[in-house]
Amino acid sequence: MVLGAGKKDAVEEARRCLQCANPVCVPACPLGIDIPGFIRAIRENETDKALSLIRQKNVFASICGRICPAPCEKACVLEEEGVTIGIRALERFVADTGREKAAASVAPTGKKVAVVGSGPAGMAAAAELAGQGFSVTVFESGPFAGGALAAYIPEFRLPRKTLTKEWDILKKLGVEVKTSVGLGTSMTFESLQAEGFNAVLLAVGAGSVKIASLPGVNLGGVFFAAEFLQRINFLQTTRSLGKEPLPFGKKLVIIGSGADALDCGRVAVRLGASATVIFEHTEDEIPVRAAEVQQAREEGVAVEPLARVTELLGDARGFVRAVRCFRMDFADPASTGQWKLLPVAGSEFEVPADTALVSSVGGSHAWLGRILPKLHVASDGTIRTNELTGMTSVAGVFAVEPAKAGEPSATRAFAAGRRAAQNVVRFFQT
Repeated sequence: MVLGAGKKDAVEEARRCLQCANPVCVPACPLGIDIPGFIRAIRENETDKALSLIRQKNVFASICGRICPAPCEKACVLEEEGVTIGIRALERFVADTGREKAAASVAPTGKKVAVVGSGPAGMAAAAELAGQGFSVTVFESGPFAGGALAAYIPEFRLPRKTLTKEWDILKKLGVEVKTSVGLGTSMTFESLQAEGFNAVLLAVGAGSVKIASLPGVNLGGVFFAAEFLQRINFLQTTRSLGKEPLPFGKKLVIIGSGADALDCGRVAVRLGASATVIFEHTEDEIPVRAAEVQQAREEGVAVEPLARVTELLGDARGFVRAVRCFRMDFADPASTGQWKLLPVAGSEFEVPADTALVSSVGGSHAWLGRILPKLHVASDGTIRTNELTGMTSVAGVFAVEPAKAGEPSATRAFAAGRRAAQNVVRFFQT
């Protein structure tokens, strides 16, 4: 587990910040945090003030300080020199050591809002609405609050006690949480209305996913990467890890280049297995911080960039036994100056595996359209909303905007949830 910075290191890091007159880090942050302001407070030994500045835009600093991909750091003017400010680490330091300022009392609006989904978007929406005086109840279909944060982020990256700490913030704001309640099964829009809710906000995450189209993907021993992480997290949450057998082998190959792929590798190594992460791009192109790739390697995860998986090979029992790949490299076969990644002739190789984990492809809420016919769900599986109001085809029902391709992150989900909540607030103000 990566430990947080101490006070001395944090102050020294904060002093490196140039305090730019036109800080490019702020617009790069999905939440628009006053980054120069909170860093200036750190170097002036005003940690509580730094926390207050962060919480103006981000209630869940402990989470973002651990798992945010930190686009602000990539935008930092010092990035080109390779000495960018460790903004994420500074946010974590502030969240872990700053003292909470008592929340100002807000006059209740008398309106009740149901937030469906307890992931990062739902958490941010609930915080925003409660802070504006609404009575908020969050409904979660799973057994634990936290959505993707609880299901897919490993303990070593986001400890459950940290997630619990952030949920306590919501409870202090008066937010109620109900788990094991599914939309379309345990409740409907009509039942929520009958219970007195004046609006519903759908924060249902990325939706159901599909597995990549790949020969051999239906063999035994092939799983979603997300499924693997969820099984491990839920076993840990119920304190039964090590007491119940896991249907995973000792030689794991993970196909994909996102944070989930690296997390799977690091979890597998911790469980005593070998792990190889394979993807066809260069490391510079993957949506993961370079430090996290390095940490995975240091922990024993083999990382194979520039390798395309062509097939999963099975044994006589119908279980995966190996992954077939070939090397990729940049080439300009037509001499046009248009270099692109192409397979290298004669470079085919196999990686032995008794378990293959495949990163999911896309997300869809088509299932919602089937069980809730009044809800307009487009052919691509996204929930359709009014561009100006954020309302769906059902009166009084709003939805969080979907994440753009290649941009999923807890920080962006927090920002999207906050914007959706502001749509609800405006609806009642007009």
